[in-house]
Amino acid sequence: MPHLTDEQIERLIEDPECRDQHASQCGLCKDRLEDALAIRRRLRRAFELVHADVALQSRVLASIREALPNPGPSRLRLVLRRVGPSLAAAAALILITFTLTMYVASPQQAVAAPAELAQIHQSNLMPHASLHGSDDPAKVAGYLKQELGFVPNLPKRGAGMALRGCCVAHFRNRPVGSYVLETDRGIMSIIVLQDRPDSLEFAEQTTYRGRTYHIGAFARSKMAAVEIGGYTYAAVGETDAQWLVELLSSLLG
Repeated sequence: MPHLTDEQIERLIEDPECRDQHASQCGLCKDRLEDALAIRRRLRRAFELVHADVALQSRVLASIREALPNPGPSRLRLVLRRVGPSLAAAAALILITFTLTMYVASPQQAVAAPAELAQIHQSNLMPHASLHGSDDPAKVAGYLKQELGFVPNLPKRGAGMALRGCCVAHFRNRPVGSYVLETDRGIMSIIVLQDRPDSLEFAEQTTYRGRTYHIGAFARSKMAAVEIGGYTYAAVGETDAQWLVELLSSLLG
């Protein structure tokens, strides 16, 4: 199911009576909406006591329009409408918050890959998740081999974690393998990709036992990824990233 667009998020913010079934069920979109609402509240509080005369306000508005000929009209108009009376005295702050709103509200910009990986993990957690259920690594390996043409690294029995099942998901419009682990830190998803880890738009890197791991996050989900044998293994869960790195290391040997 596609995530909410920027315009849909704005409509939900502007109209308190507006309801959206996807927003009530999708954890990622719910987090985006809550973040956007929090920014709106902070923005309004910041400008409550700021006032500017009409002439100064007009000059600043003209300068912004000249400097930003294509700023994304609908979103810029939204920000200006909210804080117009105090714009002249705090133009720099508005531009900063405008940029922040663009970053938080749009999974297509800067967070597209982490958002997709987090969505796969959240789907795996759903009660109705279409997992090929088995705690037998051999059966999971056979299913993924049949569906994807290769067998990813899987945990061995008695390794302190249990398989909950597997499925074929989609990442960047391509099928990928995903299996679910029950651990003492909760339920984790391991997603096996053909994309290189440096293309996943993760913010950090770390070295652990001679391998480079890429570390990212989206909403409540933390993630770590490493390339082994021509495939990228991404671990996703609501725990700390270093533990995910150690989990991948134990899985991949």
